[in-house]
Amino acid sequence: MTKHRLIVRPHRPGRAWVLRLFGLVLVAAAIFGVFRYGQQRAGFDRSVADQRIAELTQSLRAVRRDSEELGDQLALLEHSSVVDRRARDTVQGSISDMQKEILELREELEFYRGIVSPEDAEAGLKIQDFAVNQGPDPRLYHYRLVLIQAIKHDKRASGTVDVIIYGIQGGEPVGLNLKELAVGGLEGLTFSFKYFQGFEGDLFLPEDFLPGRIEVTVFPGGRQRDAFRRSFNWPARVG
Repeated sequence: MTKHRLIVRPHRPGRAWVLRLFGLVLVAAAIFGVFRYGQQRAGFDRSVADQRIAELTQSLRAVRRDSEELGDQLALLEHSSVVDRRARDTVQGSISDMQKEILELREELEFYRGIVSPEDAEAGLKIQDFAVNQGPDPRLYHYRLVLIQAIKHDKRASGTVDVIIYGIQGGEPVGLNLKELAVGGLEGLTFSFKYFQGFEGDLFLPEDFLPGRIEVTVFPGGRQRDAFRRSFNWPARVG
């Protein structure tokens, strides 16, 4: 007669759930590790960008605090019975220098934030800024265009850029291409980068041309169907 042995194993659903959860954590950690390794191999370290943002934020707070203290000193000098013009001019000059430094810190801070964590939280190729600064001649300007690739940097962004300056010429609305206005000539604007790329040069406006708006159009991969644009008022900045 065959004997059957009854084996009773304890039912532990909680233990199985914990093991499955632990396995998922290991898989997620492995995936994240591969992702971080890929970023470092590509030459991008998020911690460096985050550290730079922290340093810029701290510097901006310190400069603002010093500027406010100098403002208080200037107010005291202006309301004192005996005004030392030299001291007042020195304080005013220091405040002007600090305001310029604050502006530069803000611009650099926004630049890094735009790459690491843009306001719209969207990844991909973006037009960060287009600035023009007037030169020694009233019709001579220096332009600077900055493109960035936000959040994701695993692939290179490449393509072409077209810049049109719209305004009034001879009483009629017209649009002039940057290629026509660039000093020394300009074949075109071609980009290829992983994080950001800047273009700059000089442009000379026709004597009877009154600029009003700048339109920057980006063609990723040179394809018309994927084009996107951004407009800026003229001048974007004056310096």
